[in-house]
Amino acid sequence: MTGRPNPKPRGFLTKPRRRATASCLNRTGGVSAARNAGIRLAKGEFILPLDSDNRLRGTYLQEGVSLLQSNPGIGVIYTDGEYFGERSGRWDVPEFDLFSLIMGNFIDACALYRKELWEEVGGYDERMRWMGFEDWDFWLRVAVRSAALGLSIFRRSDLTIVCGRTRW
Repeated sequence: MTGRPNPKPRGFLTKPRRRATASCLNRTGGVSAARNAGIRLAKGEFILPLDSDNRLRGTYLQEGVSLLQSNPGIGVIYTDGEYFGERSGRWDVPEFDLFSLIMGNFIDACALYRKELWEEVGGYDERMRWMGFEDWDFWLRVAVRSAALGLSIFRRSDLTIVCGRTRW
């Protein structure tokens, strides 16, 4: 609060102070290289990759950041999803279990996590040969490193992301 009646929102809430631009010189690096390049430029403490087939619903980002800020023992927050586009319905994901994650990925790319985890595991693997598995590989490495750091991976079922797919 500023102490003034009817305070105006701060500048960053109403308009950008300056325009940010990022360009990728290596057009063959794929999703992992693009994510890593963006995350390297990120100044914040938390990361939330938002792919073209994701939308944020409601207060996911606000509540997720608040949860990470107030719980230093949580490293990753992921949630259920809701489909849009060619598919509809809810995507219910399980509570975190490393064995289940080894068997198959259930954490969407659009999960909120501490940037320090990305740094600890060396980011997304840019040498990944199999398109579409970069997230799973990343979450497996994050899960192992989180355990070593004493951080938990937390499912928040009351928040959702919206996932659209053109192919299934």
